[in-house]
Amino acid sequence: MNEPTLFNTDEFIDPRIVRIMSGNTCRTCKHRGKTLLGDEKKHTASVCTKIPSRRSWSGLLRMSVDQPACIQYERKDK
Repeated sequence: MNEPTLFNTDEFIDPRIVRIMSGNTCRTCKHRGKTLLGDEKKHTASVCTKIPSRRSWSGLLRMSVDQPACIQYERKDK
């Protein structure tokens, strides 16, 4: 259900962003990767190989696979 807003936000959002984000998540992104965590490397985390992060040990941005796609989204070929 859409939240009521003061202005119509469809007028201000770039059409490229709307096309990319429409129903896509990081789960189907080409840039999604996995990294091992912990001293014994038993745990895995999903990371974005396109976006760097200074806060993580691997230098890659940790993300949730169900979050909406970003502007750098590219569909993964099967």
